[in-house]
Amino acid sequence: MITSTSNSRIKEARKLQRRRTRHEQGLLLLEGVRLVRDALQAGSRPVAAFYAPDLIGHNPAAQALVDTLARQGVEPLACTPAVFATLVETVTPQGIAVVAPLPVLALPPALRFSLVLDGVRDPGNAGTLLRSDEAAGVDC
Repeated sequence: MITSTSNSRIKEARKLQRRRTRHEQGLLLLEGVRLVRDALQAGSRPVAAFYAPDLIGHNPAAQALVDTLARQGVEPLACTPAVFATLVETVTPQGIAVVAPLPVLALPPALRFSLVLDGVRDPGNAGTLLRSDEAAGVDC
């Protein structure tokens, strides 16, 4: 169990609270049951995991995530609640956090010609604009 805030893994993970470090390393720190679960379901493969047994003791969802991470080959590192609190930014931490790769978002190819409608009050006007723009070759 990690009992010191000077632990090298804790210090490295804590650095990810800074935007610049996240972008330089291509990693981010996700904290809480929902974010960790959503990241795993989206196919993210964490490189490190931290949990505070005293904080997740009565939370079966958090314990299930710790077990899932261990099965996936990520060693969840146990921390004291005090150490875990320095790692995360929430006021009431849920007791689980992972270091995961920043997702790479693919942008659609640039559109040649586009139409943006804002605040159209009459659906008939929108329909007229869409038909005219389709005839003019606007990308949909």
